[in-house]
Amino acid sequence: MLIEAQSAAPSVESADHADLQPISLEARSPGLVPAQAPKTATVFAKKATAFSTKARELWEASGIPQNELADQIGLTPGKLNNWMTGWSGPTKNDAVPLRALEDIFHSASLCVPGELTSLVKVRSRKGRAKPNRYASIKDNHRKRIRTTRNFTSAEMNAPPKEFKKLYEAAAAADIERLDPIVVATVNTRRDEVEPFCGPLTEELDQFRMLSTLRVPDLSMPGKPLKQRADGGADIETRRHTRVMGFLRDHENGPRIPNESLTLALFLFPDLVRDTLVAKQAKMRGLTGKMYLVEEDIALFQAGKNLLTPPNGYVFQNRELFLPRLRPIDGVVSASRIEEISRDWKGACNEAFGEYGDLQKTFGQFIAPSVVRRKAVEGMMDHPDPLFVFDRLNERMSADLATIDPDCLRWRVHLSDCILARIETDCGFRSETLRKLDIDELRETSKGWTLSTSRFNFKNPDGPYFQAGAHKYRDFERVLTDVNGSFDLIELYKSKVWPMLPHADRCQALFKNLSGRRSDAEKAHYPRVLSRTFSERFRAFTGMYLCNSDDGIDGLYEFTTHQARALLCAGTLKRLMPKYGLTDAMKLAADKICDSVEVAEAIYARWDGAAREAMLRDGTAPAAAAK
Repeated sequence: MLIEAQSAAPSVESADHADLQPISLEARSPGLVPAQAPKTATVFAKKATAFSTKARELWEASGIPQNELADQIGLTPGKLNNWMTGWSGPTKNDAVPLRALEDIFHSASLCVPGELTSLVKVRSRKGRAKPNRYASIKDNHRKRIRTTRNFTSAEMNAPPKEFKKLYEAAAAADIERLDPIVVATVNTRRDEVEPFCGPLTEELDQFRMLSTLRVPDLSMPGKPLKQRADGGADIETRRHTRVMGFLRDHENGPRIPNESLTLALFLFPDLVRDTLVAKQAKMRGLTGKMYLVEEDIALFQAGKNLLTPPNGYVFQNRELFLPRLRPIDGVVSASRIEEISRDWKGACNEAFGEYGDLQKTFGQFIAPSVVRRKAVEGMMDHPDPLFVFDRLNERMSADLATIDPDCLRWRVHLSDCILARIETDCGFRSETLRKLDIDELRETSKGWTLSTSRFNFKNPDGPYFQAGAHKYRDFERVLTDVNGSFDLIELYKSKVWPMLPHADRCQALFKNLSGRRSDAEKAHYPRVLSRTFSERFRAFTGMYLCNSDDGIDGLYEFTTHQARALLCAGTLKRLMPKYGLTDAMKLAADKICDSVEVAEAIYARWDGAAREAMLRDGTAPAAAAK
């Protein structure tokens, strides 16, 4: 959902491409004052909204320079200027700066709380439904698309009462079928545990909240915490929770009472070290090796982040944490608490240094792993991780019908649909995607087939490309035809791609749609940069899989490399019951065009209980402990 200014707010397309409008440079200046640009006043009047008019009125009355005001609320001057002039309005990601802007005007006695935010409203990202069609249907936008995905044009345009009957029948039929998406987030292998005590829960919630602030809260004492990317605060909180769970519940732990748990216990690095050792004890007994991954060593980094001077959450909140720290038999002595109370900052600095030493000591035991797999970690142990790709492709294809085909956004979204289809079928790295040409995607008797040279891959001489003694083959794979994928590919190749820039001199399958001079001067242009593929994939996985309404619990927006891990693990789990572990592992490795050794050590994972049983029986491969 996006937040859009009421009344005559510009459409998504006009807001995104406002720079294509014939506006003078003076009109775009962040420090614009109406009296300085009388010729542009009518231009702004055409775009003015209730929100922009009020915001501009309050700003002019405040007397604060626009650049300074933008800096105070955490926006760029250009974006704030767009708010003031009506070229664009606040979105859901602008809730914090919008609230900060209103607080500044309220503190100057220019408005009352809520007066400015009341002038923006929420609307669907994909546009409004036809009049009265969903008047009596309470389902959200995603559920509507899912329910009506098989409707004909005549059914979609039926009268409201008839449409409601068709919709309810389709919704009832959809519930009856076995849907892996519905049960995706249910994990029956985990036992419910007693919740943490109230004070610790409040500490964790407060830490998460302060870690996501993009604009410093002037009313908050102390310094803002380290800024973390979306989802980063939740990952950090899970690390804290893992340590606290060990301290309270683990059979080899100190069994600290629930009411004594507090983040101040991170002042004792030995407790965090014992948490890590306890986790590895079982696997070390099975394999005879110390096996650690980056996620394990990150426990020490979590302790450092809490104690880092001067921004650490524990470091700068002595008054909050010291009263919660009490003696615990065999763990925390009264004399040690007394020392900490006399020199809080010194104790934090000492523990901070110990965490650094632990990182170096244990870091040498890190085994090969997907370093950036944390976003999909919650799905790796799911019985069928490929349901994530099924949902992604279904939703992206359905959304294409809600966009005006004559706008640039429609062509961009169609290109993203093709990218998602190729990535979820082939698991390419970003560099391989960059090198693909339009002629390598062709229609055969089996369907649309992607063929490309083996030299476009990281390891062109690997086992996947070997066809015999000193013989190699190129990559060739038939794509999956679901959600109308073949029709979309035909449309993209025959009509959309020829309209893209430089179709005569560049054969890239995915091309840069921007005509900016700064892009055109770069050597790769008009091909898309490798890192851009990961950014695009991260963007639409966040939009379609991780939204607050019907997102997948435990999943965060992920990149093309993390998609390889899901593809390999999902293929292994789907094929292992039919082909057995060895053959299924070979097929999973072929799916991502890599060797069995790489798939075992880095990408593949299956059910933890089954893995442990195979280790005991000696039937699992060497990398099974991973």
